[in-house]
Amino acid sequence: ELSLRMKELVTALQVEAAYLNRVEVRSSGRTLFVQANKIDWVRAADNYLELHVGRETHLIRETMAQFERQLDPARFARIHRSTLVNLDRVKELRPLFNKDHVLILHDGTQLTASRTYYEKLLSLLRRH
Repeated sequence: ELSLRMKELVTALQVEAAYLNRVEVRSSGRTLFVQANKIDWVRAADNYLELHVGRETHLIRETMAQFERQLDPARFARIHRSTLVNLDRVKELRPLFNKDHVLILHDGTQLTASRTYYEKLLSLLRRH
């Protein structure tokens, strides 16, 4: 039983290690490292992504699909084709008239969750 539990722990650690822990952000000739779990939400902006971290916003040059694959899907979820959110930051969901929903984060930020992603989002939030 103990060896089975150890194998499960090692497997969990290996899976966790496969996802980004820190994101490299280049700005004004310097490189910052932002902890992935500190990211509140991410929005696509042309060929860039805006990483919203507290009161700061950082730009990285990457596609949403590439970035999403690097993040832990148990922690981050796509809520719109151009938006990802850290599930730890979600405070509440409010329905809109067209089956979309508004996500309200703990800091008061309001983000739209489209109906395309809503069911998966709700399932993730229930398990989170």
